[in-house]
Amino acid sequence: MKEKSRINGMLRVAAAGLLVNLVLSGVKLYIGLSANSISIFSDAVHNFLDALCFGIIIFGFCVMKKKPTARLPFGYGRVEYLAGFLTSVTVFLAGVWFLYSALERLFYPFLLVFSRLNFWLIAASAAVKLLTAFYFRYKNRALRSDVLRSASADGFLDSGITLMTLVGFGLYRYAALRLDAAIGIVISIVIIVEGAKLLKESARILLGGSPGAAFTERVRLAATEYGVTEIKNARLHDYGANCKELILETVFTNARTCDIMETEKAARGISERLSEEFGAEINVYIALR
Repeated sequence: MKEKSRINGMLRVAAAGLLVNLVLSGVKLYIGLSANSISIFSDAVHNFLDALCFGIIIFGFCVMKKKPTARLPFGYGRVEYLAGFLTSVTVFLAGVWFLYSALERLFYPFLLVFSRLNFWLIAASAAVKLLTAFYFRYKNRALRSDVLRSASADGFLDSGITLMTLVGFGLYRYAALRLDAAIGIVISIVIIVEGAKLLKESARILLGGSPGAAFTERVRLAATEYGVTEIKNARLHDYGANCKELILETVFTNARTCDIMETEKAARGISERLSEEFGAEINVYIALR
């Protein structure tokens, strides 16, 4: 997929995510305030933060549409990684804030106001979140974006959180008033853990960490088809989802007779194989050992 088509596709998906989360946030905010529920209110703020994250993503992909310059010859592809990092920071901080609010409500409980209409509205919002998670997963098959992968995982998490909120809201009349706060604490911990995982992964990508065992194994399998018996070192220079430079230090089967033409042929073959597998332009350079 061409980079321009990929970016336009991501912008459409992010715009849909922004709109859905703004609507859900407004509905849950109204229910949370009218029902005096900390768990529903926290869920509403979480949806608003998701909408804010999609706004950051849209801004990032608009920047990515700019052409490379003399100062930035590899383009603006890494803006996508920066958007993912900011998203994970937002999710983590939101979890911390929710935890503080839930603990406050645990020690100073308030009476909840139950409504059947509000109950079914929350149930509908959980279904909508689940559908958006499947939608992001489906789109990610073609667009192959870490941002979409995170958004899909967050969507499944959100639907589970909303269902927990729904259960607490429905059972509050049959349990202690602190049930709402207890569910809010559980939701907060889940969000904090998920945010920490996303933060760790996005920071690793942004700081240029190792490509990972799965990527290295695919490189090794592709290289063996072109006479490479051992990869001494592999360095990946990642300039965005559609621009990567891979430098391999290798040992060939026929190392004594191996020439420049053979290494160039191997580099081209490995590059085409990896580019096809990962849906990104991966240029491979081989240095003999």
